[in-house]
Amino acid sequence: MTDISDANRSGFSIGSAMIGGAIWLAILVAALFGAPAIGPIELLLMLGILVFIPLAIDLLAVSDREGGNPLPYRIARLLQPIAAVPACVSFFLPAGTPAGILASAWLLLTGIIALFGMLRLIRGERRLEELCINAALLYLPIGGVWLVAARLGISLAGFGGVIALLTAVHFHFAGFIAPMLAGMTGRRLAAIGAPMKLLYRIAACGIIAGPPLVALGITFSGPLEVVAAVVLATSMTMHGFLVLVPVRRSLPGTRPAMFLGISATASVLAMLFAAQYAVGVFMQGPRLTIPQMALVHGSCNAIFALGGLLGWGFVRPRSVHIKRDA
Repeated sequence: MTDISDANRSGFSIGSAMIGGAIWLAILVAALFGAPAIGPIELLLMLGILVFIPLAIDLLAVSDREGGNPLPYRIARLLQPIAAVPACVSFFLPAGTPAGILASAWLLLTGIIALFGMLRLIRGERRLEELCINAALLYLPIGGVWLVAARLGISLAGFGGVIALLTAVHFHFAGFIAPMLAGMTGRRLAAIGAPMKLLYRIAACGIIAGPPLVALGITFSGPLEVVAAVVLATSMTMHGFLVLVPVRRSLPGTRPAMFLGISATASVLAMLFAAQYAVGVFMQGPRLTIPQMALVHGSCNAIFALGGLLGWGFVRPRSVHIKRDA
């Protein structure tokens, strides 16, 4: 039995995303005029917290086999806007204990989201497309940990400051949004019986493995970082092809096809920039600076996330355990 209707479920999370988007736009306009002094990395992370996470939560409504929403999901949906506010306020404080405490609200939320992912695993959501979604749910708290570390002003594994913030962004986008959208793609491919199963398996496995491999490479090994960046870029390019060709052709209406097409194109561009940057660092060759990467790669990631979440929001693919889309 469902706890509330589909309309109410969508209304709450989408309403949170819309209010969050308005707040983010106000912050962006103020930042463009120099008050407050918020950088592109902080703006990108706030965009994920205020807009992308509630849209992703909405996509997972009625995701279990009985057609209802487990308790961790319901708690996460309700707490998301409550946790987002102090997390964003923390960016307006200097790094230290008060800012870290405020950011901890978001870490708590990501922990509840991970609990939902663990519950899905226990309950048998183990098809590859569902494993993509489970990986997204389990990776998100890693981003929460790095966010708290950055706001506390402490180092983890020898990394702090801007690198800590970039790691938080990495696990919110490459770690959460990318596998979440790959899971939605897999659900749609399963529903329409598309023949490109092998290509999807390769892409999905690379998207699942890529985020932790990139993080491990940055921490321990330059060659591993390059390999991981290339694997993730290649996997995202394969995923983009699947979205642009078999998925878009199967979609009802022009709006989801348009948004998903924009998302897939932006994801390929974002990964090409990331791979070029990783190779440039390793080979000590020409590359974008960190602020330039935050602006260019971050903008592509934002378009990828927004387009994908909006596009799949029109289609709302369900797990094959519940219902196959026509």
